[in-house]
Amino acid sequence: AYKHLRITPGGFVEMTGIFRTRATNSDQATPFNAIPVGNQPNTKLTEFTLSARDSRLSLRLDADAGKTKLAGYFEGDFFGTGPTSNPNQTSSYNFRIRQAWARAKFANGWTITGGQMWNLITLNRKGTDSDNAALWIPNIIEAQYVVGYDWGRFAEVRLSKQIGPVSVAMGLANPSYLNSGATAAVAGLASNGVGLYGNSLVSACATTGGVTTTTGGITTTTPVVTTCTNTPLYSTNLAPDMVVKVAYDNSKIGHYEVKALGRFFRDRVVPTAAAPAGHNNTALGYGAGFGAIIPVVSKKVDFIAQGMFGKGISRYEDSGVTDFVVRTNSATAIGGDNNLQPVTSYSLLAGIETHPNKRTEVDFLFGDEYYYKTTYNLVSTAPATFGQTVIAGYGTPAVNNTGCNFENAAAAGLTSLPACSPQNRNLAQGSMVAYYDLYKGGYGTLRYGVQYEYIYRRTWNGIGGAPKGIENGIFTTMRYIFP
Repeated sequence: AYKHLRITPGGFVEMTGIFRTRATNSDQATPFNAIPVGNQPNTKLTEFTLSARDSRLSLRLDADAGKTKLAGYFEGDFFGTGPTSNPNQTSSYNFRIRQAWARAKFANGWTITGGQMWNLITLNRKGTDSDNAALWIPNIIEAQYVVGYDWGRFAEVRLSKQIGPVSVAMGLANPSYLNSGATAAVAGLASNGVGLYGNSLVSACATTGGVTTTTGGITTTTPVVTTCTNTPLYSTNLAPDMVVKVAYDNSKIGHYEVKALGRFFRDRVVPTAAAPAGHNNTALGYGAGFGAIIPVVSKKVDFIAQGMFGKGISRYEDSGVTDFVVRTNSATAIGGDNNLQPVTSYSLLAGIETHPNKRTEVDFLFGDEYYYKTTYNLVSTAPATFGQTVIAGYGTPAVNNTGCNFENAAAAGLTSLPACSPQNRNLAQGSMVAYYDLYKGGYGTLRYGVQYEYIYRRTWNGIGGAPKGIENGIFTTMRYIFP
């Protein structure tokens, strides 16, 4: 103890081997929403990687202030990257914060927690606390976890109340928007952070169009389009995300929870010569979810299930595809109102967690995510299709998938090959992981693990079809867990 503090260091060091049948060059975290599809070059390449970046360091402090129990926790790993990070001669990756939070738990059942932690949307094993032991985190080697897993790990303020076997909690979380690029961004939506703290400002915008052409005696003028920088790094947020959870615990029948999510999106439509009055647009994202951990055989076999359905909830789904589209015009079509249109999606995960003996764990997990079409209509101004309806947005059949079907332009009989940017419809994954503790005692735990995962990526049909992707991954790890 130090000044009445109980200090608990922790963490582990590990070496992980990764093999994928289709290269993603993504270290230990597979980009489920971007595995190679169709006939892309990376579908012809396998990938092998060794990594120690998941090694972790942690420190926990506990103290009693009368009847109030205080706790603070810090945890970090090496998945941070700098502008020059690479594995070429040394693995120069950065230490990053995973968790850094403080908590006060009062004798009357109230608890307040603040800091960077696993978000309240994450499935608990018990209650609604943020401790690792109180959470269900997939115990797998894949650092991106599992398709269909709902989670977040960022700044949040949480207030909870324990009422017998029931826990009720509300969290206010740091917001961030995901825009797929399916439609052009407008100012204030997402821009690079600037300044000392990486704050986000309205991005610079470029204006194109206004070109008049005459074809076959018909004179047309392309509309003036204002396009603003769109990057997923920062968003100019309106209000915190709100999560509410109610959990019930019973030692015999397990843990059950229901939860709800509310989000607030905003963008800025900048003034133009044609529309000199700029304005802000807002939209509401929302979702509802459930979770359960049911003991099938006490301390031996547990059944796990969780899921969520809603609009604009992709940030909390493991694959992180897109929260919304912006109904903007294009260079050859008009009629968009620049409003935000959240994308409807769902996520589901189910599995079995087993402990045949004290040294062994074998788990089976299956996950699925589905992203619905979110489209709107424009009117073409292109000479060849003037006046015709153009479907834009997410899942539009107008997206050009031709480039996904060929390795190069020559193979397609073209002078140049369109980019391969299909829009995801469905992602599914099955994983099996097994661990065996070679040593477990007063000096810590030496653990060996192996995992196999199968990932299926299905996209929306566009020009050139609906390319699919299949990924097989094998992970092995040797981990020394500190005592």
